[in-house]
Amino acid sequence: MPLSRNANSRENLCGKVGRYGEEGRKVSCRFFNFPARQCTRVSGASFPLPPSTQIHLAHEKPLTLILSSLEHTRGLLSASHVSDLGSGTCNGSRGFGVSIGSGSGTSMEGQREFFFGDWRMTCTLLVVAAFALYHYLMSPFDYWKKRGFPELAIRPVPIFGHTLKMMIGQQYFADAFSELHRAAGEKKYVGIYVGNQPCLLVKDLDIMRQIFIKESNTFMDRAFEIDEDVDPLNAKGLSNLKGQRWKEMRARLSPTFTSGRMRAMLPLMQACADDLVQCFSKQVEEDGGEATVEIKEVFMCFSTDVIATCAFGVQCDALNNPETSKFRQMGKLTFQLTLKRTIVIALLLFSPRLLKWLGLKFSDDESSNFFREFVRRMVEQRERAIEQEENEGGENASQYRDFIYNLVSLKKRGLKHGVRKDEEDDDELEALGSSKSGEHSAEEPSWTNVSLDDLTAQAMQFFSAGFETTATLLSFALFELSSGEGVGIQRRVAEEVERVVKEEGGKITYEGLKKMHLLERVLCETLRLYPPVGLLNRLALQVYHLPGTNLTIEKGAQVTVALPAMHRDESIFPNPNRFDPDRFLPENKQKIDQIAFLPFGAGPRSCIGQRFAQTQARLGLATLLLRFEFQLCREKTKLPLTFKKRAMILGTDQGIWLNIKLRNQTSSTETEP
Repeated sequence: MPLSRNANSRENLCGKVGRYGEEGRKVSCRFFNFPARQCTRVSGASFPLPPSTQIHLAHEKPLTLILSSLEHTRGLLSASHVSDLGSGTCNGSRGFGVSIGSGSGTSMEGQREFFFGDWRMTCTLLVVAAFALYHYLMSPFDYWKKRGFPELAIRPVPIFGHTLKMMIGQQYFADAFSELHRAAGEKKYVGIYVGNQPCLLVKDLDIMRQIFIKESNTFMDRAFEIDEDVDPLNAKGLSNLKGQRWKEMRARLSPTFTSGRMRAMLPLMQACADDLVQCFSKQVEEDGGEATVEIKEVFMCFSTDVIATCAFGVQCDALNNPETSKFRQMGKLTFQLTLKRTIVIALLLFSPRLLKWLGLKFSDDESSNFFREFVRRMVEQRERAIEQEENEGGENASQYRDFIYNLVSLKKRGLKHGVRKDEEDDDELEALGSSKSGEHSAEEPSWTNVSLDDLTAQAMQFFSAGFETTATLLSFALFELSSGEGVGIQRRVAEEVERVVKEEGGKITYEGLKKMHLLERVLCETLRLYPPVGLLNRLALQVYHLPGTNLTIEKGAQVTVALPAMHRDESIFPNPNRFDPDRFLPENKQKIDQIAFLPFGAGPRSCIGQRFAQTQARLGLATLLLRFEFQLCREKTKLPLTFKKRAMILGTDQGIWLNIKLRNQTSSTETEP
């Protein structure tokens, strides 16, 4: 029907359309503005029109209006009922109105049409929703600003905070925190966000001393939360226990890591070191006098053998049979960073509660079941030996000198009767500064409530925490000693080892290892440059006021120190990227603040296995340098070293390859019985 200039035509059109509305149907159409062109198509239903809705044609030029493709569903006007409205010219008022009747009631379908029928409305809603979501996700990131703490200039990313690259596997976690450390500039501390969790990154040595040592009771716990119901063996491990439970377990375990125990374990370690020498000797002989070896994998097998022998009293032979050794397989499973573990780590940082709700755990069932069953058998075996010794006399249990035996002996006999004569030591409870920290009380901690799972958790953590970290230390030590200025240092260390062994009667003894001062400095310098675990963190258990400020660290806030960045801080260690063991000479070491060098942590929660790791590393390196010469294989080792981004322990992408040949020996050695 042509649209005329008079009102009657408009009324007729209204009446024609209105008749459909009288039947109680809803008529749907779009809001639209017509462009200045001849034909416009309006398609699709968008919303139920209320009574007296106006459709405005805001142009005076002739045009054609076609309403088509209306949704043909119940309650809506069919497209077939809408005829061609023809064409016409609007009169003077720049438009005309069409009143369309609307039936009673509303529908969810109609409301959906209102919001999603028009692309302009849809886009507007999407923009508003995106803005609201962004604001919600960014809301945790004003935590430090509200409390007056300095912040980084780097803006946090929603969900990921300042740790995006770390969480998606594009950056090694210690490198991520070291980058933030450097970005803080001259600030003593800055507020950062690990995921959406607030974390105070500390650079000032005096504040670190307060947190890790003087106020250790306020910052007793590590920051990560592992639920015991979901992942019991990880949660019950010493490093993950909290509060009083940690204090009691630490007090129980400390007697197993004294110098007396280490001296007693030295023959077990030396047997593994002898296997390492035989392994290298065989390869050198087969390759015509010089072998090329990827050193990290060899040291992983060596460390696996040492810990299996010293912790569980078994010979797993990982050096000679790495593919079939069950302990070596478990070691690989423990540190294999699968997709599941990557997700678990991300959730551990982002939302521990969500991790618990999903029932995800870091440990895998295969390794957990293996260690649980293995420890059960070892415990039963040692309990029978101790009972037989007590009932029948003799020394049935004397064959055991391992970690499991020590735990079982302490549990059954107590501290006073759980130490052999050959393990007695003046520092029986001195390990790791425990007496200074107040970690031990006059009363011996009770073993009554210690379950098999508790013992399994400690043995499993001893294994997982020890074998790759020590292998990493030995690998980087030989890397530095095999290139550049390190070659000369290697020669000097070998001469020192040979001299001390002669003084000890041709034996490698526990006291002799302590006399190898250059060897010790080499290991310290290696730990400074390549700390195997690059992060220390603590959780505030109560409100803490930073000395000399009006700032408060609230209960539940995390505190973190990035070790690689601190260990390479030029203000602490001049020429920090140079391998220089002499910086740990006595006259130089006294110039270094002790809190600035923390490869094993600080305070009561420092690494309980520090003495064990140091003994193993000294013995392994001394034994090798006494017999072999090492040279960096530049054809296979990529320089400068690049490091794995998705890893829990520091490691190189391409490995460390060394050329090995026999050293001219002037003495033979053996280990003290």
